[in-house]
Amino acid sequence: AGGLLLLTGYGLMSAGTFVWTGLPAGDWKWLYEALPLIVVGIVIREWLLRGVALGIFLRAMRPGTAILSAALLSVVIQALNPPSGFNVPDPDADGIGFLLLKMIGMRLADPRVLLVELLPVFAMGCVLGYARWRTASLWLPIGLGLGWQSAHLIFEKAAKPVPQTDEVASLLSGLELTQGLIPLAAVLVTCALVYFLTQRETDDAHEAA
Repeated sequence: AGGLLLLTGYGLMSAGTFVWTGLPAGDWKWLYEALPLIVVGIVIREWLLRGVALGIFLRAMRPGTAILSAALLSVVIQALNPPSGFNVPDPDADGIGFLLLKMIGMRLADPRVLLVELLPVFAMGCVLGYARWRTASLWLPIGLGLGWQSAHLIFEKAAKPVPQTDEVASLLSGLELTQGLIPLAAVLVTCALVYFLTQRETDDAHEAA
């Protein structure tokens, strides 16, 4: 999963939407220091979303609906993050929470935000949920999430986005490696790989049962 995402990043650099700036000094020391936090964050996220939430949905819904519901929950969580560049001059001021909700609502009303930023998140949530359902385990979703997050961190440190004035180009690629319709295609390829790699294992388990 991480390799496909980095390969996508290489293609985006070749297309001129990102420019290579080089990895930080200290070789890979910064990555080794960040990995423990990444692993802990991924494990907690997958346990909550694909373990607890998806487990509850699977008991109440069909598998497809449950996977989509868990993916939609991950989109809601992502959408609740403060908009980029949002600064709070006085966190104790009256109405600051409503101001934040207003800005989030304005972002969600933008079709470009939905297509470029949130649609890939939804697709990733579907892949992770599908992997959890196919294997009845959290290990594959954790591995996929770790691969994506590590690739995203490496690319973020080594490349910078080039602002796109063309409307179509801005839809194909966003300001991060996981944004845009081209990275979405890499996620869909990962989904196909998950399907084929887990098919025999799942079918054998069903036959044994």
